[in-house]
Amino acid sequence: MAEAAKQGKRKGLLEYLQLHRWINPEDGYSQEVLFVVCVIVALFLGVALASFSPLDPSVYNYSYPPRHAQNWGGIVGSYIAGFLIFQLGVLAYLLPLPVLAMAWMNLRGEPSAFAKGRLAGVALALVCLALAAQQWAPSLSLSGFSYRSGGTLGFWTQRLLKQTVGTGGLFIFLGGGLVMAALMLRQDSVIRPLFKALAARTPKKKAAPPIGKSGTASAEGLPSAHPNLNGEPELQGILQKINIQEKFQAAPLTQTKPTAGAAGPDVTFDTPKGSTTPAQTFEPLPTLEPDPSYVAPPTTMFRTGATSIAIDEEERREFEHTSVALVKAFSEFGVGGEVIAIQPGPVVTVYEFQPDAGTKLSKVTGLLDDIALALKVDSIFIHPVSGKRALGVQVPNKRRETVFLGDILQTSAFQHVNSPLNFVLGKGLTGEPICCDLASMPHLLTAGQTGSGKSVAINSLLCSLILKASPEQVRMILVDPKILELKIYEGIPHLLMPVITEPLKASLALKWACFEMDRRYQLMESAMVRHISGFNQYWDNASNEQKAEMRERYGDSIQGKLPYIVIVIDELADLMLTASKDVENSIQRLAQKARASGIHLVLATQRPSVDVITGVIKANLPCRIAFKVFSRTDSRTILDSMGAERLLGKGDMLFLRPGSSKLERIQGAFLSDEEVVAMVDQLKKTSAPHYDETAMEWINEEFQKQSGNGFDPGEENAGSADPKWNDAIQIAQRQGTISASYLQRMLKIGYNRAARIVESMESQGLVAKADGSKPRAWIGHNT
Repeated sequence: MAEAAKQGKRKGLLEYLQLHRWINPEDGYSQEVLFVVCVIVALFLGVALASFSPLDPSVYNYSYPPRHAQNWGGIVGSYIAGFLIFQLGVLAYLLPLPVLAMAWMNLRGEPSAFAKGRLAGVALALVCLALAAQQWAPSLSLSGFSYRSGGTLGFWTQRLLKQTVGTGGLFIFLGGGLVMAALMLRQDSVIRPLFKALAARTPKKKAAPPIGKSGTASAEGLPSAHPNLNGEPELQGILQKINIQEKFQAAPLTQTKPTAGAAGPDVTFDTPKGSTTPAQTFEPLPTLEPDPSYVAPPTTMFRTGATSIAIDEEERREFEHTSVALVKAFSEFGVGGEVIAIQPGPVVTVYEFQPDAGTKLSKVTGLLDDIALALKVDSIFIHPVSGKRALGVQVPNKRRETVFLGDILQTSAFQHVNSPLNFVLGKGLTGEPICCDLASMPHLLTAGQTGSGKSVAINSLLCSLILKASPEQVRMILVDPKILELKIYEGIPHLLMPVITEPLKASLALKWACFEMDRRYQLMESAMVRHISGFNQYWDNASNEQKAEMRERYGDSIQGKLPYIVIVIDELADLMLTASKDVENSIQRLAQKARASGIHLVLATQRPSVDVITGVIKANLPCRIAFKVFSRTDSRTILDSMGAERLLGKGDMLFLRPGSSKLERIQGAFLSDEEVVAMVDQLKKTSAPHYDETAMEWINEEFQKQSGNGFDPGEENAGSADPKWNDAIQIAQRQGTISASYLQRMLKIGYNRAARIVESMESQGLVAKADGSKPRAWIGHNT
């Protein structure tokens, strides 16, 4: 059985023996203690049985006055030997052997040494052998005394079977019992190896030699479908039978012709379908010329890690034991097969398991929790391997490798892609760098519980865009209702406006983005192009007369080439709570139409419920990332499938590419807050922010109108001038009580605005004064 069940089965015996108070089976020395106890018991039994005399006192030979025991085990040995020989006959002399055998197996760390099934097998073997001894040699003579060869056990078993099934039936049950005892003692198949040995004698055509070295095991010496965990020779050297891939090594940057999407050396590695590097899947947009005056922070300021591609001996042993335990665990649930390849990765290792022919995939995937328990890990994933009749079993590594942002920034997957919206995501299952082009997504939806790595992924995206593009190429709108996450980027030159923390202002910023989208489409219509890249190319090639004509038609708002605009919302749930209708409508319009205009959305939330990620939002944001979530329901909400609840956290994510139904598992890149602060400080020293004054002025005017209709919040009765005042009065009259939090939920406004309305009601004598946290009573006149 798998290693996960080994300790539990030892605990079972210790509970039977009531030794669990003194022996802990999880401690290494407990195996030695149990071994010594078993040796003492076996030696004492052997001495007592070897010196047995029918004249010694025993349970069946009592005399008064008592005789002196001649047994070498004393009076205790005399009674034990007499009892065993009377009950088991000649088999009593064999009893110390299974005790010593199981003690030796337990000391060597063999799993299931004292399993309930194995103990039952010993008992069944004793019954069958006693029956056989009684059948062929009914009596045994010792020192002139006659005993039954099979003891009382063999005598009554023989008598019962002869009276019920006859002599023929007795031999049938005897043979069947011996086979069952062998199965229970071996804890593995006995019949299948016989059939396989017979099949091996049949001449077969020679198999063709393996082609390539991409993960297919050699023809000779693949591990058997049911390796024997109890045999040390079977365990040793199993890695020579399995093709273990080397760890992925990123390509150096010293290439003669850097091309978009070049991301690795000439090394073959197997990944699930849809797991190719983004540089090969997405067609990057043509880059814009960077501003010569802008100095981007160097990528060397980010921390890198020392990653070795060599596999040390400890890792090889870990792969060996996990492979054997994996095959054994599958076989115990009726799924035969073998491990044909191993692919080490930074966080998980993929074991390619080839099941026996006729095995249903649904049967294998239904064993996720059972196999994880057998391997003593939190969770596993199982996916079909593209191009093979095999399943990839993703098992977490005991030693987890940290994926640093600085490492991926140095690879060609990031450096040699010309799109200004190319950003770092992390590393794939086998360690290959994963970078994505936001322009081809074209929008991104992320979700995950607290501590799952969502905020680090947002920081990685922003830092990648800042390092890749100048402010003339990419402008950003950052929305941070929690105030603590994105406020650190305040003052960088890429910002289109200051970091927004007010939910109402965030809703207005999305509306402004919709207006900007419509304006850009009018410009592209005039230039007769279909994409922002086409317009920028048109502007570069346009004559002064054409530019003047366009400015005359659309005003001075046309300053030149159009930059990409990336809108990042760190917590969508806060916006949906206060202004869900306006936010959802704006997101829907931008997600449906804004791609060609160069406006892209990045939405993040830690509460992936249906009231936050609505059907309209999901339908228009096909590219999604799910970090670890609490439940299967949350996983289905973000990905339309389960799996995110099984992730390991700390950057472990499932990535759903646009236009694909295959989930790709990625370990997100890590960067510390200190690295972000250092990069922002350097940007502030070299460049000043250039905000869009027109956009800020429109947002502030609309904010004043909607939040208070131009009234002064400092006035005593400011709340009575609020457009929602009459609605609030009706709610208070209808309920008889009112509170700021209740008014906030009913009118879907901010808490401060609701509190001002309640305070204005109190100043005008409409509601009672505050009484702790209790709602205020309505004391005005009903209308």
